[in-house]
Amino acid sequence: MFDDNPPLGPPDLPSFEVHLPGHVIPTSLDSFMCSNMTFPIDPAKRYHIVAVEPLIANPFAHHIITNVCVDPPRLPGDLTPEGSWECPSMGLPGCSMYSLGWSVGQRINYLPDHIGIPLGAGTGRHLIFQMHSNNPRQMPGERDTSGFRVYYTEELREFDTAGITTGLSASSRAISLPPQQPNINLQSECPEQCLAQAGGPVTVYQINWHMHQTGKSVYLSHVRDGVELRRLGINHWDYNWQGNHKYEEFEVLPTDRLITYCNFDTSGRTEPTYGGEGTQDEMCFVWIGVYANPGIGFCVGINQFENDAFYQTACQGQLPTLVARPYSELGICEANYFRG
Repeated sequence: MFDDNPPLGPPDLPSFEVHLPGHVIPTSLDSFMCSNMTFPIDPAKRYHIVAVEPLIANPFAHHIITNVCVDPPRLPGDLTPEGSWECPSMGLPGCSMYSLGWSVGQRINYLPDHIGIPLGAGTGRHLIFQMHSNNPRQMPGERDTSGFRVYYTEELREFDTAGITTGLSASSRAISLPPQQPNINLQSECPEQCLAQAGGPVTVYQINWHMHQTGKSVYLSHVRDGVELRRLGINHWDYNWQGNHKYEEFEVLPTDRLITYCNFDTSGRTEPTYGGEGTQDEMCFVWIGVYANPGIGFCVGINQFENDAFYQTACQGQLPTLVARPYSELGICEANYFRG
């Protein structure tokens, strides 16, 4: 199936493939199709994934995200003949986000030698795989067998990887961009009230940035005691080049702040652009790869509310409690810890 994709990962390690079953890609502009698959490993053993190689066989692929489930998930009743289903939302009971993912331009990802993605015992064996396709010419009959080649080891590494997602919510409340504007700046904050849920410091080793086609630049500012320690980002955003950006490792304390700056250019558009899932909509997400087992998974900022007066915050251990604070102090913090 992937004969034109010879293995690129470590030749001395075992690997397996997980991929979509070959369903027909819908002719709609944007579609979201999910499939359920099982990792071909011993579920009683514990492993570490050390490299992930994307195998993209969809000419309209926009992104892949995954969930992992301990028990076989309860699937919807309306399945394609291949066993896939439409899934604008990824939420399924008993499942959580997982660190297998892909966006346009991304290539094989090698994890640092001391970090691994947990696999096997304690993490779940069942994988829910979501493919977002963008089919602007509504081409019929294309089938999707995209997936990943996963390299793993039984020699466990020192740390499990986990993740923090920050940035702007993919909604019109967070992103509302007027047309014909070459320079629109928005920002959001993952505040210390949210980072404190980690229960201790975490170490950042990798960042993935994600915007759509009006994105111009994106930065993450790391602030401690009112002083910016570092600012990382992409000066000239290219939608077709999204990958895993490794950085010199640095520590984030529970009392720190992470501020995302998103810059957009709508000079080529004649209608407003809003936050959303579609390719013609906009996003500004920062996926931060960390280790030391953090207690947070999501910290997403909404920079606008109807009254423009408040941010809201809800962190792990407090959900579904919402605590309002002045707009200038907090971003929304939707914490949902996941391993991997």
